[in-house]
Amino acid sequence: MTHREKIENILFVLNSHAGTGKIEQIKREIQESCKFYGLHDFYIEKKDPDQASRAIVDQADQVDLVVSVGGDGSNFWTLNALMKTRQRNLGLIPLGTGNDFAHALGLKKSIRSQVEAYKKAEKKDIYIGKIQDYYFLNIVSYGFDVCVIENYNQMAKESHKKLAYIRSIFKTIRKDFSKFTQANKGWPFISVLANGSYFGGGLPIAYQANPFKPDLDYIQGHVYKTKDIVRLLAKVFLKNHLTDPAVQLEEKSRQEITTEKEKIFNIDGELLPLKGKILVEKPQEKIQLYGAYKHVKGL
Repeated sequence: MTHREKIENILFVLNSHAGTGKIEQIKREIQESCKFYGLHDFYIEKKDPDQASRAIVDQADQVDLVVSVGGDGSNFWTLNALMKTRQRNLGLIPLGTGNDFAHALGLKKSIRSQVEAYKKAEKKDIYIGKIQDYYFLNIVSYGFDVCVIENYNQMAKESHKKLAYIRSIFKTIRKDFSKFTQANKGWPFISVLANGSYFGGGLPIAYQANPFKPDLDYIQGHVYKTKDIVRLLAKVFLKNHLTDPAVQLEEKSRQEITTEKEKIFNIDGELLPLKGKILVEKPQEKIQLYGAYKHVKGL
């Protein structure tokens, strides 16, 4: 396991769609910031996740820090490649469509601020989550949220990300609700295992969760009527949905989910099929997350 106190060589993993496609401008700003602070910068441009993952595995142990430039999905693939190496130093520059984990931590979006923090070796030790063979930083969810994410991925480019998620909820209720209920009989409407506080582009679904404690927040919502869904959504905005009688909250280090049929899980914004006995846990393994943080109450 590699922990280095002095940061000199940094590998940046750039999502080719980060920053609404302004990849060359982003890269230039990173290069100028690294030059100003006397850091050596190297790059992987992620167009295909498998190709990028292989490149990270090949190069991660040769640098002091690996930085994911993008959103939650980019962070997911970067983290999982990192966990196949000895490197445990990670940085995030939140320039993706969804930046929920960075939002929860209060990470600044400024490239210059982040690079300056890398030079100063500013970092926090955080827990990460695991589902089967995948690691995650933010959340795992299943149930209705997966249907919403499928619509959200189509709509997020057209409007503000939080508004896109809300629009996706109502689109899913209107068009896909009966299909969802038939395919998910006996399952809670909302099921979230959270290491971070937000999902859906900034909705505080698990506002008490944070990656500095050793447990996940396991939230289940047992609502099945449109009026109850709308009520619950309003409460999410007000951060008082956890007091709703239809919602259950438990703090757990591990949760087993069993499904004979293949189910789609939302893992940090990536939709992946799993079946059988599925273990979601915090394996008490930490990484060092480098970066410039705003003050966030409770963290």
